[in-house]
Amino acid sequence: MNPRTTLALLACVLVLGGLVYWQTRREERAQAALDFPLFEGVVAERVVALRIEHAALDDHLRIERDAQRRWRITDPEALPAESAFVDHLLNAALTHRATPVPDAEADAVKLLLEPPRFVLEIEESIDGAPRRSRLEVGAVDPDQQRVNVRIGGRILRTWRDLETALARPREEYRSHRIVEVDPNAIVEVHRRGVFTGFDGKERDSALDALAEDGVWRATAPLEGVLDPLGMSIVTGGIARLTGLAYLDLGNRPLAEFGLDPPEATVRVATTAGGDLVLRLGRRGHQVGETWACALEGRPHVFALESANIEILLAPAEALLDHKLWRVTRTAIETVELTGGGRVLELVREPKRWAVRQKLAGEDAFGPLVTAERARVEDLLAQLEGLELLGFEPGLALQDDAVAGALRVTAQGARQGGVLSAPEPGATGARTVRFRRDGDRAVARADALLFDAATRPIEEFQSLMVQELVEVEQRGLALSDGVKTRRWVRGAKGQWVREGASSEARELHAVLDPLLFLRAERHLSAKERVELVESIAVTFLDVNDTPHVVVVAKPAGGALPGETLLQCEGRLSLAREKDLHARLEQLLAD
Repeated sequence: MNPRTTLALLACVLVLGGLVYWQTRREERAQAALDFPLFEGVVAERVVALRIEHAALDDHLRIERDAQRRWRITDPEALPAESAFVDHLLNAALTHRATPVPDAEADAVKLLLEPPRFVLEIEESIDGAPRRSRLEVGAVDPDQQRVNVRIGGRILRTWRDLETALARPREEYRSHRIVEVDPNAIVEVHRRGVFTGFDGKERDSALDALAEDGVWRATAPLEGVLDPLGMSIVTGGIARLTGLAYLDLGNRPLAEFGLDPPEATVRVATTAGGDLVLRLGRRGHQVGETWACALEGRPHVFALESANIEILLAPAEALLDHKLWRVTRTAIETVELTGGGRVLELVREPKRWAVRQKLAGEDAFGPLVTAERARVEDLLAQLEGLELLGFEPGLALQDDAVAGALRVTAQGARQGGVLSAPEPGATGARTVRFRRDGDRAVARADALLFDAATRPIEEFQSLMVQELVEVEQRGLALSDGVKTRRWVRGAKGQWVREGASSEARELHAVLDPLLFLRAERHLSAKERVELVESIAVTFLDVNDTPHVVVVAKPAGGALPGETLLQCEGRLSLAREKDLHARLEQLLAD
């Protein structure tokens, strides 16, 4: 291409670019002249007060920031303001933009600006001096999206949601919060008063509860650990208590609302010190009347929803902890089951659950043996999902009536409690009485607790009587006290009879059952069975450690058709019913 042509094209591009930039800037300046902030120059951080006039309601409202920069209504009444609504109004006023109304349409009377429907006055503090900006709001524009306003003598249009915010009645700008404290700061709850519940029954609201190290405990009328979730609902309900509406601003006696005397009082203490006392009642203390509430020291009376009463005056027995313990299954280190003349302990080890027991009169536990993991996990799952049926005032469990106990240990802390023997319930179902360690409150519980506390050790012991790795064994011996047969594992990994050189194929049928020896079930200490025709099976490992199991038959016709296993002092029924016969055949060959 000719260089002159290229230069000419480049010049054209530059000229066109310049024209586009000039036009864009021109349009921006024109738009700026037509679209500008409604409250130009007003800074939110400097705003100290708002004044709202509502012509239709013939009402006005002045809202000011206090020393903590919280909004408060100061005229025509002194009340805390609903900060969310005030902030929404202020934000709408300071972020909205406006456009001028054409002169031909700017008739203040027709646009309902003389007099205005609403007035918003924003007061700033600038170097200690007040500066006020006044906005008058008139008719809604025919497009229903904007509203006509006047500020600084100019008639403008802005978005209609500002008018919606100004149209709120005074009641909505009042804060209905009765209490404003951090629920985590509440450390004591004390309730008093007898009232008639929604069901027509008389209820005593009495409760004394204290929080210590994050754990809530009731000290009266029942003494026990409280449900953490239940107490978080109660303390949260107190800390964020909000009225449905104002019933009185301090002009009428409290007795008119059933608050002097009240039907119930709720007193709370916080970590900040000092008490807050709520008075609760109904006109004439009559069922069906609206519940009223007043915070002592303040003149206002609020109406409450029924749901607030259900939380504030929840029965003490319903707030007690209905869980056996507050630990997860995975955190449990030991389980202790007491009952039936023994104490059984399940111990979590790095690669297994182990079990041991101590019989009544014994000083020490027996040796730990491997427990059946699935059975332990099933027990823990069952207990984790089981909840106490309910606490009953006056229900007791004296020490001489204790028939069992369940306890767990997690992170060094012990939880659980004691229980009675099963008793027939009102419906015929078996129940027990349960008392948590450290509590006096007694609850009804399913008799499954007693069944769990008294389960025999045999139900937990692993059904794997012996589990050996073949390559770690170097010798095997069978002996019935008269004959002995021995086999050794050769260099090639084959088993040969002692003194022979060929593979001992006769072991194929019994080798795996002996290395992985499983029981069908373990016999309890009460099942006394004499062994006859005993055959000792001894594996010798590479470290010369013997592993001995006795395989025998039961004497006297007991347990017909069964084969018995004896290992580490424990008797079991073999899963392989013909194991003894096969071993006899090996000894006979």
